[in-house]
Amino acid sequence: MKPLFTFFILVLFACPALAQVTTFYLKNDGTYVGVLNDNGTVEGDTSRADYTRRIEPHPDGNMFIVTETFVHGKTRRVGRSLTPQVPSFEGDVLTYYPSGIKKGVYHYTRNQKTGDQTDYYPNGKFYRTVVYPDNLDPSNEFNHNYLIKATADSLGIAQVVDGKGLYIDYDSKFKKVIVSGQVLNGKKDGEWTGTEEGLHSTYKEKYSNGILISGESVNTNGQTFKYAGAHNTSPQFKGGTQAFGRYLSENLTYPILARKEKTQGRVLLSFVIEKDGSVTDVKVTRHVNPLLDEEALRVISNSPKWVPATVAGQAVSVQYSVPVNFALK
Repeated sequence: MKPLFTFFILVLFACPALAQVTTFYLKNDGTYVGVLNDNGTVEGDTSRADYTRRIEPHPDGNMFIVTETFVHGKTRRVGRSLTPQVPSFEGDVLTYYPSGIKKGVYHYTRNQKTGDQTDYYPNGKFYRTVVYPDNLDPSNEFNHNYLIKATADSLGIAQVVDGKGLYIDYDSKFKKVIVSGQVLNGKKDGEWTGTEEGLHSTYKEKYSNGILISGESVNTNGQTFKYAGAHNTSPQFKGGTQAFGRYLSENLTYPILARKEKTQGRVLLSFVIEKDGSVTDVKVTRHVNPLLDEEALRVISNSPKWVPATVAGQAVSVQYSVPVNFALK
């Protein structure tokens, strides 16, 4: 199982402005496959794209407008970003199903969900509103760290009202129930049951005022895993996020030739943190220059082992995305 946990750490010497309109072509997993530059030139294989991302300067000059569009022409996502190329969302972001029906309305502060987040069923009916804390912890989304404010079924019948009631969560296509349990004051309470299909496991958990007192998952081989504190735990670089940032800053070396030629840009990489904490499958998903790409690859590939992520007490592999910015002062 490789649950997608996208985590951005910016290594910045300076932040170059995007003075033109740029359109990127991406796969659904976030991989860049092409770009249409402002001068009309095309790089990469745009035919492989699932959607496009158009980024243009906001009229106020301080942010950028991000508009994503499915290849069939309907809007996928719209919002504002603090940075070009790799969005760092700020304020409200709207998402849509391929059908054109609104999928969700989300609020961001420095690219982290904060405050009310509202989701809708594929038929357009209201599904839920959850409330994220304002602490800007990048693990909040992965760990489902939010209060459950209100939910309804696909016919519009209320299930959770004012933070109290039966909560039901579904898979991404709303075809299967994956977890259910009682909510009190917006927090999980009592016994919750669910499935982790990627782990071929079922689980039972006991909560009190949102705190996981105990949990037990069982896979199809009959193995039992006991845990407490959190259903999901995100991977951790030893020493935490700031330590990882320091590792990148201290180990990145600006290539001499790139510096001489004044080559700048932001390299976007993806990598997998395996069950044993090792870093594998390091890839450049957004190229800038072979020299900068190679240096970013080198540093990430040489990363020491992490503390692996867990889901329902079981270690899992997790994918990260890290943009590394090379900019000359």
